[in-house]
Amino acid sequence: MRFWGALIIVAAGCSGSGSNPDGGGDAGPPTFQQNFSAGALPLDLLFMVDDSSSLTTVQQNLEMNFPVFINILESQQVRPDLHLAITTSDMGAGAFTSSVPGCMSPDLGRFVNTVRAATDPSCVTNHLNAGEHFIIDANNGTTKNYSGDLAATFGCLAQVGANGCGFEHQLAAVRAALGDPMMGVAAPPENANFLRDDAVLGIVWVTDEDDCSAPPNSELFNPNQNSLSDPLGPLASFRCTEFGILCNGQKPPRQAAGPLANCVSNDGAAASDPLHSLVPIQFYMDYFQRLKTMPNRIVATAIAANTDPFSVVIDQATGFPSLAHSCSSSNGTFGDPAVRIKQLIDSFGARGTFSSVCQNSYADAMSVIANLIGRVLANRCVEGIIATGCSGFTMPIPTPPPGLVVDPAVFDCTVTDIQYLGTPMQRTLGMVPKCPPAGQASGACFAFLGDANCGTGINLAVCRNGFDPANPQMPCPPGPNQLPEAVTEVLSCRTVP
Repeated sequence: MRFWGALIIVAAGCSGSGSNPDGGGDAGPPTFQQNFSAGALPLDLLFMVDDSSSLTTVQQNLEMNFPVFINILESQQVRPDLHLAITTSDMGAGAFTSSVPGCMSPDLGRFVNTVRAATDPSCVTNHLNAGEHFIIDANNGTTKNYSGDLAATFGCLAQVGANGCGFEHQLAAVRAALGDPMMGVAAPPENANFLRDDAVLGIVWVTDEDDCSAPPNSELFNPNQNSLSDPLGPLASFRCTEFGILCNGQKPPRQAAGPLANCVSNDGAAASDPLHSLVPIQFYMDYFQRLKTMPNRIVATAIAANTDPFSVVIDQATGFPSLAHSCSSSNGTFGDPAVRIKQLIDSFGARGTFSSVCQNSYADAMSVIANLIGRVLANRCVEGIIATGCSGFTMPIPTPPPGLVVDPAVFDCTVTDIQYLGTPMQRTLGMVPKCPPAGQASGACFAFLGDANCGTGINLAVCRNGFDPANPQMPCPPGPNQLPEAVTEVLSCRTVP
């Protein structure tokens, strides 16, 4: 990692007698103050695991490689207080839930809290405690509501079986699990207290088909239509494709075709034919923007099938149309193009990542997702426009490119550790020095980093165990947390008037 040269040039003209945000020095522009909790943000982590047919191998792959994921999170500078839950893709079949085979007992977003399909005898000793519905692992692993090992407990719960509804509602299931307070949709009572407003929310969709989320009153899944000549066509997953996707502006045909190009969610159908359409992807994009007061604390990831090639084939046994698999792997995993899911993930920009479900091992996917969540956990966006530290200057610090470090000489800021801020027990523990450009082997210091996920483009890093500017993924080396409880890091900076 290198420092941004333009800022070094600005700093070269500084006399070192800039303003002191705590008083003294040159009179100048006003200051702003922003408070950050010391240590890592809490993490609410939801896995949506497809429980339709053919997903057994996928679930076992996820269980096998989850230790890679959790080991990365636990190696963060401070281990996050974790809420970890699992739900399935089974939301039933709209108005025909009671009559479509496999869809009659939907989960409706409820968290999975018992072992369903795992045959590993270790699940007898690795499980949630009675009455619990999601995993809690807090206070560096000393506070927990499960017996045994965290990764093993997750692995037992994640094997949710393959008997769920074949019309998977992957996106609707997550909304049902978390609730939508602004639209009056409550989460299931069993899921209470999972979602914390001050936490980072991480969502991982694991599926081998595209999203088929339809309104609860949808007539799209009418089982009384089951032939090519019927308006809805055969009762099969291709209905989700025909009525939910447009390729080059047209519905995919019921005969062999493709590869088709420019395939996207058919959002316009919700207005023209609401009872036979899928919920627009834009609806879910808007939902995740309103779910939390700070949407930049949501990470959306998926392990699903590649969107290309997108082709229609005819099933030789039934004569019915279906999507050709867009990927396959030697362990027997295959998947169909996840156009809608990919479209949603892409809307998250740098806070989203998409991995192929067709891999013999999800180790790499788990690593990518965990590292992304770890970066967001470390994100501490600065809300003000900071002035340079040069005496007599009030120009703002330009936004640094993502991942690069602002030269500390430019800072016109201080960071102060305060315990029990805003209470009668408040006391100042001391000032945190600026990190030197060459790095610091140990001890506390603070730095600013470029971050495209922040509105100002600047992220505050307060390191407690040295500073490594050569490591863009983890500039604050991990180590023990030496701070007492309830410490707030108070950032105070000169701003541009």
